[in-house]
Amino acid sequence: MRDIRFWIFLFFLVRLIGITYPPIEVGHNWRQTTGTMVARNFYEVNANPYYPQVDFGGKKTGITAMEFPLLNYLIYLFSLIFGYDHWYGRLINLLVSSCGLYYFYKLIKQLFNEPLAFASTLLLTCSIWFQFSRKIMPDTFAVSLLLISFYHVVLFLKSSTFHGLRLLAAALFFMCGAMSKLPAVIPLFALPLLYFTRPHRVRWSALLLVFTVASLPVLHWYFIWTDHLTEAYGMHHFFMGKNVSNGAQEISNHIGLTLHRVFIGPLKYIGGTAFLIGTVYAMIRKNKSLMYVLFLTGIALCLVILKSGETFYAHDYYIIPFVPVIALIVAYGISQLPLKWSYVALVIICLESVLNQYHDLRWKPSYSAFVQLESIMDLNTQPQDKIAVNCAPNPSTLYFAHRTGWICSNEELLQQDRLAEMQAFGLKYILICKTRFGNDLDLPSLDVLFENEQFRLYSLADKNPSHGIAQSTLH
Repeated sequence: MRDIRFWIFLFFLVRLIGITYPPIEVGHNWRQTTGTMVARNFYEVNANPYYPQVDFGGKKTGITAMEFPLLNYLIYLFSLIFGYDHWYGRLINLLVSSCGLYYFYKLIKQLFNEPLAFASTLLLTCSIWFQFSRKIMPDTFAVSLLLISFYHVVLFLKSSTFHGLRLLAAALFFMCGAMSKLPAVIPLFALPLLYFTRPHRVRWSALLLVFTVASLPVLHWYFIWTDHLTEAYGMHHFFMGKNVSNGAQEISNHIGLTLHRVFIGPLKYIGGTAFLIGTVYAMIRKNKSLMYVLFLTGIALCLVILKSGETFYAHDYYIIPFVPVIALIVAYGISQLPLKWSYVALVIICLESVLNQYHDLRWKPSYSAFVQLESIMDLNTQPQDKIAVNCAPNPSTLYFAHRTGWICSNEELLQQDRLAEMQAFGLKYILICKTRFGNDLDLPSLDVLFENEQFRLYSLADKNPSHGIAQSTLH
């Protein structure tokens, strides 16, 4: 039980619970289904990773700017072998994120010591990492690749000989991680700390050169190609950052929520308190290494917060790139206690965090209707038929319907001009979500093709949308 691999494997097994579930859990189903849309479209429409495509483009193609779809493309590659299924991304992310935990342990052991590495890794495992490492989202996936890169950098600089393959591995993992999620580079902001270890000048120069080259595809994707996709295809969905001054204004108006995301979100209340205590201890004990790590990565976190604005405090997963640093500081803080009490503190913090996330492994039965939605649509429509769904801004219903089209509000579907416009671009059916992701809407002028407790499907065939829509009523 003192071997960290035992705990990583144990938590890997725990998170296999419900691993084959479709992305329909209560939290972040919308973010997962947008990712699975892209993966499925690689499999069914166009396999070029430079043109990621979602299903809710409406009259547009659905090609959109987003982070480089490496995780989505791995799902596509799995699908080539086994046929498409929703859950491949869960398993891929869990495997990579578990490897990331082990490399985090090895990294901290190299930089500090084994006890601190053990406690830090266990805390990271039980942090917000616990639930997001099994979601079809690139956050822990990308951070894991960056941690693996960081470890290879450390070994490259500390080695007595020049290991070119290790340097190339570090650069490759850096490039893949940064392209998968740009804020994931936050841990690498601590790299200047290694300069104080007085590495060989040739190796340090080689590291800077190779990483500069590896940064070029990242810069091209985020600052050139994504702008091109937006201009060429007119889709705006994935958040790509905002003006720093606007972000600062939004953060200043919600300082409390922002601080909650930083201090409470990763390890809950006891862990957040331990983070503050650990920071104070590091300052009092003048632990320069930890203070440099916290300072350098803290600057990076502030940049992410200012570029994100309200998106940072609205979404709990934006803090994930900084969580390894929080786990390290918390581990240092509790290590200052007597040995017995440090174990007690470690157990309590981990238990509080996991128990507050364990619900995410379950699937509410009320959501099971969405799994049957594609079969319902296949009985009443053709795969190429465009539909509109009253689930805006959540695209999950459209994903499970396995159709392309529009996600709308009820109010949009009651606007004669808007409905006529969509029909002009191929709209044939309207799918009403009565409960989840939408509210019931009655359109008495249209033919009902199907109805149950969760859905109602209307046909627009041979109907003039301007007749009778104005008399429709909201329920």
